[in-house]
Amino acid sequence: MAFGTVGGRIRGDARRRDATGRPAWLIARVRAYVGLGSNLGDRAAHLAWARKRLAARCAEGPLEASPLYETRPLDCRGGPFVNQVAVFDTRLSPEELLDVLLDLEIRRGRVRGRPPGRSADDPPPAPGGDGVSPLLHGAVDRFDPAEPHRADAGGTRRGGTEPTQPALRPRHAARPLDLDLLAMADGGEWIERRTADLALPHPRVFERDFVLVPLLDLEPTLVVAGQPLRTALAALPATARTILRRLPVAPGPPAG
Repeated sequence: MAFGTVGGRIRGDARRRDATGRPAWLIARVRAYVGLGSNLGDRAAHLAWARKRLAARCAEGPLEASPLYETRPLDCRGGPFVNQVAVFDTRLSPEELLDVLLDLEIRRGRVRGRPPGRSADDPPPAPGGDGVSPLLHGAVDRFDPAEPHRADAGGTRRGGTEPTQPALRPRHAARPLDLDLLAMADGGEWIERRTADLALPHPRVFERDFVLVPLLDLEPTLVVAGQPLRTALAALPATARTILRRLPVAPGPPAG
C-alpha cells in the first residue's frame, strides 16, 4: 500500500456525528501510525506477534511495517531496543485503539495498573497459550505525566473511578513490548487529542529518531501537523540519536 503525504491541519473531532447521531468513527476510516518496540526476550518475535494482532484487531486492509532498527535505550533499563513503525487504516477511535495497544502490551508480559477491557472472543492468555502470562515479568508500570498517551493516569481507570494497583517497579523497566499511538489522520487533517489519557499527535514524534526514521521509510515526504519529518530528523542533535543499526531481517509476514 502506498501512503501519500498528509497535510498539516489538525482537528479535534469528538463531536462529529453522522445523520443517525452515531459518532463518525463508526463509519469513517482513518489512518493510524503506531510505534513498536521491545528490549526484552526475543525482540523481533514480540514485534511480529504485535503486528499480527494489530492487523487482525484494528486494521482495515493491509498493515504496512517499516524495517526493524536496533536502538540504544532512552531512560529505560535493559539492553538495546528493536523498534519499527506500523501504519494502517482503521475504524477505531483513538481511545479504542489505545485500549487495544495497552491490552496487547499486557498480553505479551507487560503489566500496567489498568488492564483494559477484553472482548468476548479474546480470552485471557495462559502460560504456553496465545499470550504470555502478565505475571511473567512482574510488576506494574507507573503513569508518567510526561507520557500522556498512556491511559493509566492518576491511579484510576480511564473514564471511571476504580483504583489501579500500586506501582511495584520503575516505569522505565525493560519490557517485552512497548506500543505507542503516534498519530492518526482523517484525510488531510491530523486528529488532535489533549487529555489526561491521550495526546495526539504524540508530543515526542519529532524528538525520536527511532520514530522519525521508520516513518520516513514508509512515507519519505510525510508532514505531521505542519512539520516535515525530514526537517525534524535533520535538526536532531547527536545526543538525541539512538539508532545503532538497521537490522538485516525484513519484517516479513507476521508470525505466531
